[in-house]
Amino acid sequence: SGIIAQVGALMKSDRPDNPLRNVRIRKMILAGSSASAAVVVNYLTTSMVERLAGMRPIYDGFMPTSNGTNIRRVDVPVVQVPTMREVFQGAGPTRVDGDAPGDQFRIYEFAGMAHIDSRDAAAYYPDPCKLPISRFPLAAYMSVALDHLWRWIDRGTVPPHADRFYVDYNMNKDDSLFALDAFGNVKGGIRNPYVDVPAA
Repeated sequence: SGIIAQVGALMKSDRPDNPLRNVRIRKMILAGSSASAAVVVNYLTTSMVERLAGMRPIYDGFMPTSNGTNIRRVDVPVVQVPTMREVFQGAGPTRVDGDAPGDQFRIYEFAGMAHIDSRDAAAYYPDPCKLPISRFPLAAYMSVALDHLWRWIDRGTVPPHADRFYVDYNMNKDDSLFALDAFGNVKGGIRNPYVDVPAA
């Protein structure tokens, strides 16, 4: 965490060893997915201690993705994007959205989003699995969340709230903790054509 703080502080400084010293940095986000999201989550405590001059935050926002941890409160906006895997395993976050200073928080759960971007990952071409893998465009929907976070920290545009996945915890009905529709897709969450008008 100390290294992340030092690198972030360097990027915002005018020190001669800052490789970006000639670039104006308006805001800076620390993000990560899966294992690197765990690094972001662990850094949150440090972010309240390691500061710039005048106790200004080093990072202006955080976005842990493919992560189900219950995120602690910090003094900058946070958008968390857990995938269906975290919630299905019973490890989905339970924190509610917040708008107040010190509790600026959103969770965006995209229906159909897997833990890994199998649409773009080279390891999934050719498809190594017994059943066809998902080709859900994970990166496109992560970009939606990132855009909302950026507008929040850069312009003060408060992002919308979104429905969470519907969970019925009834494994006997369909082998899923989720409440599923007739096609086997999760109900709730942020809807999109990949689950609302499935072609396969």
